[in-house]
Amino acid sequence: MNRRPLPLVAAACLTALALSACSDTADPKQTAVAKPKQGKPRHEIAYKAVGTATKADITYSTPAGQEQGEATSVLLPWTKTIVVETGEFVGLSVSNLGAKGTVTCQIYVDGKLVKQSKNSGDHSSVNCDHTVHS
Repeated sequence: MNRRPLPLVAAACLTALALSACSDTADPKQTAVAKPKQGKPRHEIAYKAVGTATKADITYSTPAGQEQGEATSVLLPWTKTIVVETGEFVGLSVSNLGAKGTVTCQIYVDGKLVKQSKNSGDHSSVNCDHTVHS
């Protein structure tokens, strides 16, 4: 009869024990898992710049000024999409680079237009801002 050395048997038992602890078939009643706290509801924000102006400078801000972006001398229409939590503040500015044409800024929350501003003429500009509500 072959006898295995005790350290080898002990190592095999410890490995089996460790693997069974990692198994996804464990009884969920015996497994304590900390669930993450539910955050505020999240919303998709679409910044849009439209109009008849040929080119525009665009500046946008994300919640709490975490990011400010700038698009210089862009062709319209222009769109930028981000995701924010309820209660956050967002903003968009559009400046006409030409002597004629219109510029319009728009902010959409979950596909619904919530803010719009329009202006026309020589180097005109518009600003839109919004606090996101649930």
